[in-house]
Amino acid sequence: MWLELDYPLPVWKWVEEFFLVVYVFELSVRLLYYGCGYFVHENWTWHYLDFVIVLFGVAEQWMLPLWHVIYHTLFGATSSTSISMSLVRSLRIVRVFRVLRLARLLRGVKQLYKLIHGVVESMASVGWVIILTFILLYSASLVFTTLVGRGYIYEDPEDVPDEAMLYFGTVWRSFLALFKLMNDDQSVVTQIITTIGGQILFYAFMMLSNWMMLAILTSVISDNMMTVSRTKEEEDRKRSMQDRAEMAKRRITQIFQRLDEDHSGSITEDEMRQLLSDLDLQAELCEAAGLHDASDLVEMLHCASYKSKEEGSVILYKQFLTMLQDESAHAKERSIFKVLENMRAMEFRLEERMNAALRQLKMNDEQIEKLPSLGDELKKMQQLEDSPARSEVIRLNHSASIAAKSPRSEASSR
Repeated sequence: MWLELDYPLPVWKWVEEFFLVVYVFELSVRLLYYGCGYFVHENWTWHYLDFVIVLFGVAEQWMLPLWHVIYHTLFGATSSTSISMSLVRSLRIVRVFRVLRLARLLRGVKQLYKLIHGVVESMASVGWVIILTFILLYSASLVFTTLVGRGYIYEDPEDVPDEAMLYFGTVWRSFLALFKLMNDDQSVVTQIITTIGGQILFYAFMMLSNWMMLAILTSVISDNMMTVSRTKEEEDRKRSMQDRAEMAKRRITQIFQRLDEDHSGSITEDEMRQLLSDLDLQAELCEAAGLHDASDLVEMLHCASYKSKEEGSVILYKQFLTMLQDESAHAKERSIFKVLENMRAMEFRLEERMNAALRQLKMNDEQIEKLPSLGDELKKMQQLEDSPARSEVIRLNHSASIAAKSPRSEASSR
């Protein structure tokens, strides 16, 4: 665009035609690949921008000349020239928005993209700063119009300078003059700073408009940019971790499939020995799984294995991958609840097996029911939770905790 504007030559028309063909081809490939998802993609703003720019380029460089040719061939007149020329001028004005494609190119430069993204995300907060600035200018306009425009800062109201009346005679003139002053055009206050009152007004407005508003604007943009930068880095880190995890899963699955000769979806004890005896395969699996040494690998394989009557120790692919994914994660309340749930289910299974064994020993059901059971324990716990004594204990503990916190808060306030 720079060369086209500074050096208007006929060759630029063919250069534009070439680039338009390239852009149309790129857009067509993207539409074929994404389909309707092209317009609802996560980068939909850039997609819409490309689509509109290419659409207007096609309309200006291909459709309008074709329409001229068809119209001239059918009607042999040029009455539509004025209409088409106004349309061409409108389309050329729209072409200025091609400059926005430079912002898309900046996405390839990570740091610059963070800056642009931070500025865009801070626009909502900047809007409130603009509203605050408008309120400040409006309030100051009322003050300056009253004190300067009406001559109250002068000893004689009749001695108001013509420039003061010119700049601060009405609220709208004061608003424009103060906006200039806010942007360091001090020529509008040359005649009013000759008095003490005018100087005080000048100092107060400059501190409020320049110092305060500039500090607010800078802090808002800086805070939003730092927040966006941290969020972007966290998203990149999570995406990188997910990519590494997916790559590790594929590598581990390939290693297990090489060991799984019968393609049963699991590794037997013999195949496990083969894995541990092959140092190269062992090192490859440790690297893919993110484990430090062979002892960690043996421990993970041991934790993921279970006993089978036919094949001895067996390891399932998916179970090992799930355990490997959760191996470095922190324990949470939900994971502890799952452990308790599994332990309770195991207790019920053990109780059922114990009862079945007792029946094999010729013990009748009445004798078995007299034995302590998990169901009885659960009923006792439920009765204890629902009892008034339990509620009273909870209330007393809550009151005691509040009473213990109140002296601390008083001491901290002192």
